[in-house]
Amino acid sequence: VEEKFIRQCVYGCVRYQKFLRIFVTAFLEFRPAVTQRGEQTLYMVLAYLIFLRLRELTVPELGRFLDTCSPPTMLALLEFAFDRSAVESWVYTEWAKIYDERFIEESILKPIEDLRHECDTLLNAVSRKATGTDAKVDHSLPPIKPRIKHTVPSPFQLTEPKPRQLPVPRETIKPVTSRPVPESLSANSLRKIKEQDEARLLMTKEKTQSKYGEDTVPTLVTAGRAADIDSLRKEMEDKRFAECTFQPSPAKPVPKVLPESEVKATSASLLREYSLLTKKQELEHDILRQYLTELRDASEFHDWQNRMYAQDELDEKLRLERRKLEMHLAREQAAEASKAHHRRNNVLASIQKET
Repeated sequence: VEEKFIRQCVYGCVRYQKFLRIFVTAFLEFRPAVTQRGEQTLYMVLAYLIFLRLRELTVPELGRFLDTCSPPTMLALLEFAFDRSAVESWVYTEWAKIYDERFIEESILKPIEDLRHECDTLLNAVSRKATGTDAKVDHSLPPIKPRIKHTVPSPFQLTEPKPRQLPVPRETIKPVTSRPVPESLSANSLRKIKEQDEARLLMTKEKTQSKYGEDTVPTLVTAGRAADIDSLRKEMEDKRFAECTFQPSPAKPVPKVLPESEVKATSASLLREYSLLTKKQELEHDILRQYLTELRDASEFHDWQNRMYAQDELDEKLRLERRKLEMHLAREQAAEASKAHHRRNNVLASIQKET
């Protein structure tokens, strides 16, 4: 059972880690004088037992857990957890960002309110261990007065009266009166009622037929029409379809495509084209003049530059390889020197031991 309870506590602390961390952080800021940040795990476990397992754990069992800890720290923890105003001002807003307010009220704060009397008793017990006084005084109880011996009166030795005998109750008989059976019940029967219903139904049917006879039927104009109903129906349908016939408007002719207009050259466009042509000719002239004067172009320089770049890269690789080899040789020389130094020390130590 204990192992199962420990597993449940560990699971609950991991599940409600955000909830408990908010409470522990606020508690450390609320009472920094009697708390230690190194005991945050202990505070989280106790907060889990107070807020989430108090109803099934019971307050006396919680007190047994608190007896194993420091009384001043536990007093501060209970004062902070059992004080509704402190919880609302320090942690309620942060709790509401994570959990629903209904869950906070019914599952976290309501068990403490239901067990308020037992919680106050536990708080007073921890307070007496920490400070020697009660943390909360129950003002609803009358103050305890010192015991004073009072005079206790004794009864007089009077003659006890004899009990009276009650008279025997008399039995009263009330006559039962009832009315006679009416004669109409014997004069009527179910068969007569059915015959009356059938006669009433026939009379109602005859009255209805006489009210809606053939003479009262209205004479309609449709009765005097010709017998050729199909031709009349076709004529009406033709008129109806003639009204709904759609006649689209004639199509528009294809628009004429205008010939492209010739753009006339202006003086500004001519000068711009002439300037571009002049610059191109000057560039080509400079290239030809440079080739004639120096008898070579820039291709030889580029080839030489590429060869020099390749030679520099090869020299850099050789320098790095040479540096690595020198470092390897220096490492081996240092190892040999260290071994020789150890051997020399061993020889000197052995000589000193012999002498």
